[in-house]
Amino acid sequence: MSLSLYEASQEGNVEAVQLLLAKDGVEVNQAATYGETPLYSASKNGHTKVVELLLAHDGVEVNQANKNGATPLYIASENGHTKVVELLLAHDGVEVNQANKNGATPLYIASENGHTKVVELLLAHDGVE
Repeated sequence: MSLSLYEASQEGNVEAVQLLLAKDGVEVNQAATYGETPLYSASKNGHTKVVELLLAHDGVEVNQANKNGATPLYIASENGHTKVVELLLAHDGVEVNQANKNGATPLYIASENGHTKVVELLLAHDGVE
């Protein structure tokens, strides 16, 4: 069931995500092969509504990284998903400076990829380095 949540999140299937999150025992942080969680996958693909649903679920790990050390905030920043970045930055406990295994932070990757709006959001967040 938890890998079904990953697939539904990856595809942006809001109705399926809602149904799966309502089931007892769903593992919201269950990672797929490369360590990507449902939140990571939805963030990567810019599925704003799915990100909202996952962030509202008790126990979601907003900073859980994939095998390369990339977090949901990192991947959303890399891909320029401004609305997703806003949602992640608003979540309690988000680590804005968490770097991947190469030492790249969300601010670094957003800057490198020319995502000006994301850079502005990150710079406005308390504690960004």
